[in-house]
Amino acid sequence: MGDTLASAGTGLFQTHINWEDIEQCIQDERKIEVHFGPKKKAYQIGSGNGFLSRVGVIDADFQGETNGLPQKFILKVLSFLESIEYGELVAERENMDLEEMFAGMDEQARILHNREVDVYRAFSRFDNSLTKLPLYYFGQEFVGENKLKGFIAMEFVEDVEIRHFFHNVKPEELSEVRYKICSNERGAALATSFSRRVKSGSTSGR
Repeated sequence: MGDTLASAGTGLFQTHINWEDIEQCIQDERKIEVHFGPKKKAYQIGSGNGFLSRVGVIDADFQGETNGLPQKFILKVLSFLESIEYGELVAERENMDLEEMFAGMDEQARILHNREVDVYRAFSRFDNSLTKLPLYYFGQEFVGENKLKGFIAMEFVEDVEIRHFFHNVKPEELSEVRYKICSNERGAALATSFSRRVKSGSTSGR
């Protein structure tokens, strides 16, 4: 079996992504002529905090036009390498072939990655103080013959606290979340109401 998202590569963080892939993506999406400099560095972070990605920090040492692109950013690469160890235990217990077990996940993972890129791009048009999402810089989807190289570049935030979905939270910690949800619901309700009034002609004269 050839290379898959579950196989180690020769690129960054043992994935199939190399510096040239990232550079080409920047030039294509951001329409700028920029290149990595001789002092570029990459190091992996977040090991053990996810199952479907390898995450690293890129110190770019950019040369040329950056147009607001920072010298340091996060690169999230779709990869099953973080879940291989767990997969080996399951495969042994269930008497399954490890490569076959992960091969069935490839296409669904690619679809999820492409949707994630779409979401970040869509919300990048809004003030991130409202969305609370890290800034999106560029991303590469799985399209056509590309089956191995999907990634997202986003804002590097220092001193963050990792909270998994299985962690308990106190009610007061959800106050801001509840406020944002209520604000979004109210905005959606007002927009729907206004749209109905426009269609019915009841806004005329106001």
